[in-house]
Amino acid sequence: MKNHTLIIFVMVTVMVVMAETVTSQQDSVNNTLIRQYCSKYGVLDTDFFLRNLNTTLSSLRKQLGNATVYHAVARTIINGESVYALASCRQYLSNSECLKCFDTAVKEVRACGIVNGGRAVYDDCDLRYENYDFYTEFNVGGNVGVCGNQTSSLSAFTQTVKKLLSNLQVATPRTPDFYAASIREVKGSNVTVYAIAQCNLNITQRDCKECLSIRSKTLSDCLPKTLGRAIDAGCFMRYSNVAFFRDNQTTDLTPFLKDGNSRTKKGVIGGVTGGVGLILIVFVCLLGRRFTKSRDHHQDKSTGATEMLQGPMSYSHQDLINATNNFSRENKVGEGAFGEVYKGTINDGEVVAIKKTTMASTGRKSFFNNELKIISNVHHRHLLRLLGYCNKGPHLFLVLEFMENGSLDKFLYGEKRGSLTWRQRFEIIFGVARGLAYLHEQYHVTIVHRDIKSSNILLDNDFQPKISDFGLVRLLPDDKTHISTKVAGTFGFIAPEYAIYGQVSEKVDTYSFGVLVLEIISGKRCTEGMEIGSITQNLIDYAWDLYEKSIHVNLIDISLDPSEYRQEDVTKLIELALMCTQSQPSTRPSMSKVVSILGDRSPEQLQPMRSTFTEPHEEIPLDASTSASEAATSQPDNANNTLVRRYCSQYGVVDQGFFLRNLNNTLASLRQQLINATLYHAVARTIINGESVYGLALCRQYLSKSACLKCFDTAVKEVRVCGNMNGGHAIYDDCDLRYENHNFYTEANVRGNVGVCGNQTSSQPTFIQTVKKLLSDLRIATPRKPDFYAASTREVTGSNVTVYAIAQCNVNISQRDCAECLSIRSETLSVCLSSTFGRAIDAGCFMRYSTIAFFRNKQTTDLTPFLKDGNSRTKKAIIGGVIGGVGLLMFVLVFLLLHKSTISRGRQQDKSTGATELLQGPMVYRHNDLIIATNNFSKENKLGEGAFGEVYKGTLNDGEVVAIKKTTMDSRLRKAFFNNELKIISNVHHRYLMRLLGYCNKGSHMFLVLEFMANGSLDKFLYAGEKQGSLTWRQRFDIIYGVARGLAYLHEQYHVTIVHRDIKSSNILLDKDFQPKISDFGLVRLLPEDKTHTSTKAAGTFGFIAPEYAIHGHVSEKVDTYSFGVLVLEIISGKRFGTLVVEWNQRADFHASEFSRNSSSFSKSSSPGAY
Repeated sequence: MKNHTLIIFVMVTVMVVMAETVTSQQDSVNNTLIRQYCSKYGVLDTDFFLRNLNTTLSSLRKQLGNATVYHAVARTIINGESVYALASCRQYLSNSECLKCFDTAVKEVRACGIVNGGRAVYDDCDLRYENYDFYTEFNVGGNVGVCGNQTSSLSAFTQTVKKLLSNLQVATPRTPDFYAASIREVKGSNVTVYAIAQCNLNITQRDCKECLSIRSKTLSDCLPKTLGRAIDAGCFMRYSNVAFFRDNQTTDLTPFLKDGNSRTKKGVIGGVTGGVGLILIVFVCLLGRRFTKSRDHHQDKSTGATEMLQGPMSYSHQDLINATNNFSRENKVGEGAFGEVYKGTINDGEVVAIKKTTMASTGRKSFFNNELKIISNVHHRHLLRLLGYCNKGPHLFLVLEFMENGSLDKFLYGEKRGSLTWRQRFEIIFGVARGLAYLHEQYHVTIVHRDIKSSNILLDNDFQPKISDFGLVRLLPDDKTHISTKVAGTFGFIAPEYAIYGQVSEKVDTYSFGVLVLEIISGKRCTEGMEIGSITQNLIDYAWDLYEKSIHVNLIDISLDPSEYRQEDVTKLIELALMCTQSQPSTRPSMSKVVSILGDRSPEQLQPMRSTFTEPHEEIPLDASTSASEAATSQPDNANNTLVRRYCSQYGVVDQGFFLRNLNNTLASLRQQLINATLYHAVARTIINGESVYGLALCRQYLSKSACLKCFDTAVKEVRVCGNMNGGHAIYDDCDLRYENHNFYTEANVRGNVGVCGNQTSSQPTFIQTVKKLLSDLRIATPRKPDFYAASTREVTGSNVTVYAIAQCNVNISQRDCAECLSIRSETLSVCLSSTFGRAIDAGCFMRYSTIAFFRNKQTTDLTPFLKDGNSRTKKAIIGGVIGGVGLLMFVLVFLLLHKSTISRGRQQDKSTGATELLQGPMVYRHNDLIIATNNFSKENKLGEGAFGEVYKGTLNDGEVVAIKKTTMDSRLRKAFFNNELKIISNVHHRYLMRLLGYCNKGSHMFLVLEFMANGSLDKFLYAGEKQGSLTWRQRFDIIYGVARGLAYLHEQYHVTIVHRDIKSSNILLDKDFQPKISDFGLVRLLPEDKTHTSTKAAGTFGFIAPEYAIHGHVSEKVDTYSFGVLVLEIISGKRFGTLVVEWNQRADFHASEFSRNSSSFSKSSSPGAY
């Protein structure tokens, strides 16, 4: 009963949120104002709101300025004041009439004042803005009909109008632009009825149909009135006996009123007629395609799940030709080493930047696309967004956000030099720092830009910076190591350790950032020579000299107005820049530290120290990927687990404490995976506080599980000899272990990795030929096996000698890379012959042969099926196609036609899903996989349950431990809404947000596969279990800090604003290091049936809900801020919110000031010396 009362209360609240006015203008006036709505809620920051509203409205008008555009959407989200807007014009208007109506509507919504929502609905156009994404709303209760005053006395009038409206209701959702206009003559009179129907292009075809169905019934209630309009959030209908469009502006409804059966019949007839001749081609293609898909799926399972992601759109080449006027010179806005950039206007009127890049080789294109899976998921307010792409021949076209003000370099030393204010310069510096901090430390994998410079910083119309070309620079070089100087940096911005040794870490970007800051402050190019007496210096040396003389204030750009800044602020910023450009990487601050300094502008700041970069005396190592020193043992060849090579990086780490913790976690995770009896390959990574540790371990498959683990433990001891170095690699005959501070998993062929030959030789004349043939067979067969491993033997003719050999590839590399790696290394082993023993090693593969048995005969691989060239398989496929083809032809072709029709409809509803093949998305799991992982969802594996389902612990096939959330989707609408929102949520990546790893659909159930948090939820450590009181003060503070950073990303740093609405201790999960992860973000909001931004159904927990949300249903980011404050009080006190209220005898929204004065309320379980 209480729930029913609450629902009624919320409905009443929602209904009074909008104030409604109806004008008394006459019906005969064509552009009549039908409805005006204004929100009753104000905004938080008036200045930012007005700026954002103006920017959004300006964007809408610019889109409508295109003669073919009648529908526009735009959003601006700066400083938390979100403004989403939508405008539409009826298509009978000329472009000037559309703009005139839009301008009138702008004046009308501005009359609402400083409120967070407004709408004006006219006969000719429509304009709405809100502080949330309302684009897919279509049926909002309360939107009704407006009827005219005059009635018709004609007996056939009502029936004529009903038939006309019915036809429009059916036809309009089937038109490409969701718009139709038609007329009907009333029998027995000279009266003609004019009518239109229009839907918002952002809603689906089904929603358009449902909206018009409801509103056509609304208009039926107006009859026999001679005029009627029906409005809703997603559609508009109007009829009148007075013409409001010309007769030649009508839509031919006939093709849209057919039921589609004729198309199916034609498809069947065509299939029967042409089927016999095409059957061989159809079946061979289908079989070949299925085989290819199966192989690709094995290599990268994750790509199959991206159908649920909101990814970049796929554009046709013709779309881009039209957008850029055939890539005309007038549209060209720049060019660089990787292609040309053009300004373009796409079909919906949105202005974009189109980058035309030439991919010169197949390998390069494949590598580019693979990396693009990750880059497409990187979203931050200060990173340039990839909107879409197009492939055409050797060209790849990237469709990017268009930045109105172009690149920063033009404002520093180009044609717009001197026009930036100090405030704008500081905001640019701060924005770039925040973007880099996200790439380095907040995204779930570490990304190093490697080419930060002023021309790669683009400015929007508010001079907010966007880092461009991030990651793309790294993708283009042909080599696959993490060391590459080929156009991966710009002279003057490159850190010394990278320029000299190719050593890459996040500190490479920190150095470039420091140079950039000096350029912004001085307005000078970093390579520009500055004369001091007889000496000419570059910008960095010049800045250091000024600093050492304590006159670095002289670096400030003389074009700046001194009244705009305080000298002490600028000098502190110069010192920060110099700290970033210190020669030793370990002395440079992390970008998160830079952001912290810029954010609070603390006067306490470390002083920069100038130093000279010194080159180490050691030679450049064989393994270029780790800049390594090499050690090889002198163990005899017949020792089975011989150490073949050890490499240690020459570069130390920045924070030894975090590095050791991360290394230990990574190694522990690798060992945990290898415990699985079927696993011989493991990868793991730990990235905390910027100290990234990526690890990979391999065992040869002839080992028992205990022997594998024993070899791994030996390798761990060997790499620990490297000390606090940021990379190490130990290669044994039986196993392999490597760690680095970068992602090296796809490296395959690293120059310098060579062979190790035995000391004994064979005198058998056929020995060399036997070994070569054996190695050749392994080279061909191994890449074709699912596990990239093969073992085989050969008897040497005319002797009792047997040769044993194996080949193994890292399963993270591609089949092609495996084949290439083994091809090179088999040639390396040929050099060893006629030695009786040889090993060849590389980053991606390992080969070994010996005349001494190192595996048992029953452990060999039957290479025969993997050495065939595939012709027999093709022949069988053709024969099968011929035999079974005739009988299945009709079924196949009808299925294909229907399937194509379904895809076409789906693509029309959501163009963006077509591009997600390039995204690194969540994996698709089979229901049976999850049953096995959870022991059929047993009670022993159950971790907990809540309002939206149960959570189970599971172990996947690869040994990874995960949490599996079982959710019931009990209605079609709820499931559709859930899936639509999940497209966005799958793209949210931050170190303090729970990651979605994959999903599964089974009947009415949705299964979400999530990271497993070893320490469970925070509430158990505060007041809900046996772990109460076990958290130290340091751990509590880190939890508070982590949650704050996660919320800041959701609110301000993601490209759309996300409000969690249920921040509480049970939704904060802790990993094994007690690092917090916010869980259930966004999901709570998805589940309610209503589509408005106001919803109280399970979207909050008593005690944590902000009063404005509880009472009025008003949602903003500050709702989460309130909940966060309550959470902090719980963490500090160790008490549940309700307990605190009882103890203090205060009302629910108690004041923090009271809490801070009551020292006895602090958790007694934390030692006073800990804080």
